[in-house]
Amino acid sequence: MSKEQKDEYYIWTAKYTPNEKGMDKYYFIVSNGSDVKAYGDDDGLYGKGKADELGKVMYYGLNVYLNDFKTPDWMKNAVIYHIFPDRFYNGDRNNDYAQKLARGFLPYEFYDDWYAIPEIPSIENNDGYKGTKGDGEWCNEMYGGDIRELLKS
Repeated sequence: MSKEQKDEYYIWTAKYTPNEKGMDKYYFIVSNGSDVKAYGDDDGLYGKGKADELGKVMYYGLNVYLNDFKTPDWMKNAVIYHIFPDRFYNGDRNNDYAQKLARGFLPYEFYDDWYAIPEIPSIENNDGYKGTKGDGEWCNEMYGGDIRELLKS
């Protein structure tokens, strides 16, 4: 690591080259020679961070892409709208569980609380985590909204 002073602060810089694509998790270990602390995420939502004892901070996350990943030319200046009917009002409760296994073997996780923070499986067991503790799977939450109410909007 290299250190640079900027005003009254020190800025530490390191280079990291991941070996494969995926989600890397990390926190920092800081020592003054006699005391050791960990510095990591403070709120489970990639906040400003906090220092604490080893094992008592949450991980930060880093998405790692393939070296040859390229954004398609048509996408570079595009505007995209994602419409998720599931996040509209639940106009027909009879169809809430119709797609339990639409993603194959992985079932959806149905939420009753519209305002629930979706789970973050990689950190949901850490102290201070404020999201929903769910089934440990990414992005399989369903809220029950449907096209009937989308068409009314």
